Amino acid sequence: MDTPESVLYGYIAAMNSWERKCTDLDKRCKAGELEFEEADEISHGGFTQIHQRFVLHNVPAHRNCFSDPPEYDPTTEKIMEVRRVGETVVEIDTLDDRHFKHHYTYYLTLVSEGWKLSKKVRHRKDGTEYDIGL
Repeated sequence: MDTPESVLYGYIAAMNSWERKCTDLDKRCKAGELEFEEADEISHGGFTQIHQRFVLHNVPAHRNCFSDPPEYDPTTEKIMEVRRVGETVVEIDTLDDRHFKHHYTYYLTLVSEGWKLSKKVRHRKDGTEYDIGL
């Protein structure tokens, strides 16, 4: 079975690849090489596959939010601390070294298929935090 850390890094890497693919699709749409509906279908299909593999909850009806440069980057987002909350729950704190040095906590739950992400929280410098979704 994969470790919670390897599942998290797999998710971050998969999301990075998906965001890069979406950026390419967006450029192709703007250049008239691809219809928006086709790009949206490809994008949503890729997101659904990632979500089904790594995330505990149902796939959102529609997610077409991506960043350029990608929000997710396995080369800059590093694990800072891993906390076992119980036999089936782990919290992993990460820090992204880019721009604003974002601090996140990912929550992973052990289910029959292995570790799955259940929540992502962003911590602000003022001490507040908010769920930013997966």
